[in-house]
Amino acid sequence: MFLTNVFHVVKVTLEYIRNHNKSSNTLPIDEIEAWKTVCLGSDNDGIIDPFDNFKTAADLPAFRAACCQALNDYVLPEYQGYNVVSLPNEHQMTLQEIDALMINQPIVEAMDKVFYDNTHAFLKKYFTKQYLGQEASDFIV
Repeated sequence: MFLTNVFHVVKVTLEYIRNHNKSSNTLPIDEIEAWKTVCLGSDNDGIIDPFDNFKTAADLPAFRAACCQALNDYVLPEYQGYNVVSLPNEHQMTLQEIDALMINQPIVEAMDKVFYDNTHAFLKKYFTKQYLGQEASDFIV
């Protein structure tokens, strides 16, 4: 289910980027940007029920490794029924669909973005003294 959500976000974002690039006179958006819009955060308030096998941030490396392994083994018969589901029509994505959404990047690179890099970029951009010190009225344009 986790990978289904990740690939759905990437798919929707990639469709937006491609439509933008076709219809805009501005510089095109690099398609790899679709992979920079999704990240895995932590549940600091205790509301979200964690995955049974990956309950804390200490489990992130093992969770990332399991996701990489699942994508590497995607075509194996024992993974049938556990594959990434394409939303909203709910069919199991083919290897070709997965490859197209990967945008020629290695699995490890994509998972690094989801598990680490995108979260780091988000926090670096938004968790600054300047940004956090702004008044609510500063956000109104």
